[in-house]
Amino acid sequence: MKSNRKVVISGIGISCPIGEGVEEFYKSLIENKTGVALKSDWKDPEIGNIYASISESISFKNRFPNIKFPFPQIYSQLGMIGCLLALKDAKLEFPITNDSDRIGLIINTCMGANEAVEIYVNKLYSDGPSKVSPFLFTQTVANCAVGDISKYFCLKGVSSLLYGECSVPYGYDLIKDNKADIVVAGGFDQVREISIWSLVKRNILLSYSDVSEKELYLKEIDSVSNKTIIGQASAFIVLESEENAIKRKARIYAEVVDYSTRIDSKCNNTITENSSLSYEELLKSLEIRTQQPLNAIDLYIGNSCLPWQIKNIELEAIKKITNIKKQINYSTIKSKLGETYSSSGELAVAYGAISLFKNVIPGTNYDENIFADYADCFLISKKTKENVALKNVISSCYYIGGNMASILLRRYY
Repeated sequence: MKSNRKVVISGIGISCPIGEGVEEFYKSLIENKTGVALKSDWKDPEIGNIYASISESISFKNRFPNIKFPFPQIYSQLGMIGCLLALKDAKLEFPITNDSDRIGLIINTCMGANEAVEIYVNKLYSDGPSKVSPFLFTQTVANCAVGDISKYFCLKGVSSLLYGECSVPYGYDLIKDNKADIVVAGGFDQVREISIWSLVKRNILLSYSDVSEKELYLKEIDSVSNKTIIGQASAFIVLESEENAIKRKARIYAEVVDYSTRIDSKCNNTITENSSLSYEELLKSLEIRTQQPLNAIDLYIGNSCLPWQIKNIELEAIKKITNIKKQINYSTIKSKLGETYSSSGELAVAYGAISLFKNVIPGTNYDENIFADYADCFLISKKTKENVALKNVISSCYYIGGNMASILLRRYY
């Protein structure tokens, strides 16, 4: 039985190609920057010229100067950076010493410790089982990131690792059930070339042969109705009970009202697409749980990347179930960062919380004429709009494997 405790967002940590930390990320939104660029300098030339949103390097050693060799895997490093930024933003001192058993950690991954797995398998097949150290195998366990993060920051509360699910609903439940006062919820994945190569071979990734850089955001390309853009990011949300946040005089971005989750069992290729019908059902479920009419939502934060996905999956679903009588605002972070796997859900929630707190509607960077067929129903801005009063925002996310979540955020007064 859930309590009446309110759950709020008191910290956000983002590390991605358009910024590290909330202020840098927000500045990029205002300046309409994108992390998507044409990339060709792959070690494997077979990958070719594809669009991607991946930072060239991560600043782990600068941010963690007290950690000495051997360093955590890059997979864990991404998580530690995101968590560090979120805790700093929430003004939580670390290592945490007071009430650390009431601070939980829920993280989400789709790929796990994929670099360690790659090294282990290569060595296993090249040298044979007798030459492979058992210590090498322990590094392949995805849970190593939970240990690395919780140990460094002294998070001694409930902790868990999810595979391809949004971490925010789990953190919300822990606080509502009074099993934690604060939950750090995050998602991250290390994107390796072997993963990109496999997607290229399946003709899933957008390339220069599909569209030039100049035209990427200017027009919809009919021939790319099964493609997407790959990205890498780390995103963390600090969820906190309202009373705890008030007690420590924390900045509150937004209230997390409730959520709805389901499995998309209707699509065969959930890397690039999801079922519009499943999204309809997800939103309807959220409306029932929250008693918040869907046609009174001020901003929908979607989880689609390219225009064909935005139109066919999300706009169609929202249009059908809201019986639209006014233009509804829509935006998506994936137009700027691509498909970032496990961080996509937390990025969508962060996007919604920042929109509420800063009074902005983030632009998609896409030319507005692309969505001309939906102009009567939706406001989809190319550039970020400032000084916009928002009260209710729905952030949605979908994952490989079909897990879906929609989360209702509300302005905190």
